[in-house]
Amino acid sequence: MKIAGMHHRADFEDLANSESSDGIRGRIKRIFLFQDLKSELSGDFEDLILALMEPTAVYDAKQLHKAVQGLGTKESVLIEIMTSRTNQQIAQIRSVYKQLYHRELEADLIGDTSGYFQRLLVSLCSGGRDESNYTDQLRANQDARKLYNAGERRLGTDESCFNQILASQNFSQL
Repeated sequence: MKIAGMHHRADFEDLANSESSDGIRGRIKRIFLFQDLKSELSGDFEDLILALMEPTAVYDAKQLHKAVQGLGTKESVLIEIMTSRTNQQIAQIRSVYKQLYHRELEADLIGDTSGYFQRLLVSLCSGGRDESNYTDQLRANQDARKLYNAGERRLGTDESCFNQILASQNFSQL
């Protein structure tokens, strides 16, 4: 017997060992609902509904994988996900990515990007951003001056300054 997404006996054993029987029934119902919806819907609406049924970390991991697979990189997807998630969410995404693809997210980001963009993504992937909600006006002015001096004020751009600030400051500070 093959249930969508469960291809091996080990999948059933893992499910039985990790969840109560109520959890197993709920998971199986969810799998069948997912398959029913997939067969009834199409296009963008199908994509939306199926995405809403997945845990956020699973959806994000799949989108990141799609963004780095094949020809070309979908930088906008990488930026959207990697810059807008908390450290905990990034840790969950990394874990799910490893489970789904048996590869490290960071390794795939390194393999498909380069230069300062790659360094920024790797920094964000490490999940070391300050997560407080504190905004330091003096620091904001200093950071703004650093960014100006690293960009507008000079010929060329010092991307490392941008990376350091973007990957480490909390959202309120940015």
